[in-house]
Amino acid sequence: GAGRRSASLSLVAAAVAVAGSASPSSPLGVAARAEETKYLFAEGIPKPFIDVEAPNRTMSEEEFYIGMAKLSPLARNQAMSAVNERPGMGRTTNGYKWDNNAPGVYISAISNAPLFSSATKLVEGVQAATFWAPVDASRVYEHKNPRDRMKPEEEQRIEVLERASMTHLGYVYADSKVPSGKIYVLKSVLLKFVPGDTPPSGDPAEATKGWKF
Repeated sequence: GAGRRSASLSLVAAAVAVAGSASPSSPLGVAARAEETKYLFAEGIPKPFIDVEAPNRTMSEEEFYIGMAKLSPLARNQAMSAVNERPGMGRTTNGYKWDNNAPGVYISAISNAPLFSSATKLVEGVQAATFWAPVDASRVYEHKNPRDRMKPEEEQRIEVLERASMTHLGYVYADSKVPSGKIYVLKSVLLKFVPGDTPPSGDPAEATKGWKF
């Protein structure tokens, strides 16, 4: 009802506030780490492999580098070059395992945007953080993986990017067994989990707004 929707929206707002107030673990501090990250990018660390037709990120350059600076080297590499996460080993940036079944919201580790709800989380099958719909379709971007262009059509994967930063999150696949007909298999290390008793309810329509299989 309206009360639950209001509580869910409050949890999403709280998720953004909590993430925004978190301080990075590095003694360098946010500003210094952002400068360090910008230097590493200039020196040639992996950059996002994005289709030329993809939209630009909505974060400012300063926001983007600060967000990237908060990541571990492993997470940063996964965000930019889609390095695989070992099955069954994924943990969010704040330590929750891939099969966490507590209620709450999963937000971007880079932009803090609320991306997925525990209400759509799947804990069986693939040993990775898996969901059947995003909280809001406008916060993710789904496209044919440009790294798969040389593969046969039937082997090309659909990549999921976080819209604000336009960095890699994982892949989406067709699956007739879930409400939306799609499953999002994501890298846990690129997410942060914010616990809460009233996560947004799942809406299959948010998934169907994205890639059509």
